Amino acid sequence: MSLYIDESYSLPRVNFNSSYVLSAVRIEPHDEISIRAIMMELKLPTEFKVHWRKSSSKRKNLLINSLADLSLANITVARLSTTSERTERQRRKALERLLFESTSPSAEKVVLESRGAGDDRKDIDFISMLRRNSKTDIMTEITHVRGRIEPLLWTADIVCGAVFAHLNGQSEYWEKLVTHSQSKLIEI
Repeated sequence: MSLYIDESYSLPRVNFNSSYVLSAVRIEPHDEISIRAIMMELKLPTEFKVHWRKSSSKRKNLLINSLADLSLANITVARLSTTSERTERQRRKALERLLFESTSPSAEKVVLESRGAGDDRKDIDFISMLRRNSKTDIMTEITHVRGRIEPLLWTADIVCGAVFAHLNGQSEYWEKLVTHSQSKLIEI
């Protein structure tokens, strides 16, 4: 089993809440080829990748229905803050909890969407620190891949979008996932 992880966040503003959402979708190796093909069919000719945030309501319904039909198990950690907590700290807190909640000895690999060499290095350093301090027993392969290269990351982007919409009062997308798949949301 592999975990494909993506993020969504709102930037902190003075006197406003900020949110950092990190979603992991579990995909079995024997399903990867068919799910990649489905995701590629969902990509518009004008897109480099399927991206929730830039989609219309009609398109979001198509994306969420397509993902719900796949019934993929997913877990999301939402770091909610009323302070001006830095985005990178929110990511670390969410990633720590996500790895704790979603990894198991059967996880063969964890694939995170790349944010660039410097930020990817921050993730690797953070996970190494967690391993050294025995805060996680994840010993699986962890890699970063650009979103436009790996369509399986788009599944996590859709889950992130549904959760982010749910946190902002539009729960119909999240409810569709919960009804059709094993979905878990943890707010920290």
